[in-house]
Amino acid sequence: MFRTRGRRPSPAVLIALLALVLSVAGPALAHDASGFAARVISGRTIKQHSISGVRLKNNTLTGLQIDEAKLGPVPTAANAVTAQTATSALNAVNAASAGTAASATTAGSADELAGHARFFERASATSGASLTAALAASPELPLAQVGAVGLYARCLRDTSGGPDVHALIYVRSTVPGGVLDGPDSKLQGSTAGDTLGPATAEPGRQIRSVTAAGPDAARFAGGAPGAFSLVTGDGVAFSGQVALGAQEGAPPGAATAFAAGSGCIFSGTLERTGG
Repeated sequence: MFRTRGRRPSPAVLIALLALVLSVAGPALAHDASGFAARVISGRTIKQHSISGVRLKNNTLTGLQIDEAKLGPVPTAANAVTAQTATSALNAVNAASAGTAASATTAGSADELAGHARFFERASATSGASLTAALAASPELPLAQVGAVGLYARCLRDTSGGPDVHALIYVRSTVPGGVLDGPDSKLQGSTAGDTLGPATAEPGRQIRSVTAAGPDAARFAGGAPGAFSLVTGDGVAFSGQVALGAQEGAPPGAATAFAAGSGCIFSGTLERTGG
């Protein structure tokens, strides 16, 4: 009896058989491998700081994985925060400056906030058929305000005569019971009607006046004769000095300080001196 020697399978046959086995068993092996990885690999088994950002898939992290409260500002955000702070600070400075400017404008001068006021004003004359009519028609021209005491002026033109232009400066106080010593008026406080306050008639509060008797005339008055002093009813002292001028028509060679035509100029100071 003869025995037939078996031949070894060729490499091609072996590869084909291996491919067949893998194709049948591959899904089961892959499933077992993934299950094994899920059981073995977790957050506790991964070394801290061992995974770099390049290993992560782009645009896969969201707010669920990131604690935004612990994030610091990125450089651009830091600049934005700085810019916002600077803008807020600038707005605050501007607001403060605006408030101060508004107060200064209301008072007429920034110095008035510190108890001292200076003024210079021009005004056109308001005409009237008589001195009384011209006075009634002329508006008040505010000059200065320090505390309860203020100065204002009137510029009027009486056409019943020359005509004549009158420049007048008055004082007023919102506090009753004051006393006044001025070039044109003295209120000594000897009687109830002899005091400076809200109810005092305007002629009793006149500080100084000048008249340009026309036509084409000008007159200016200043210096020490324009000094005045007063004390309000609550014991606050004030002093000041006023100068004023009037012009009627167009006098030859008239001072350039006057505006064209009939009008007035007013200047001076008002100061709180005590109390």
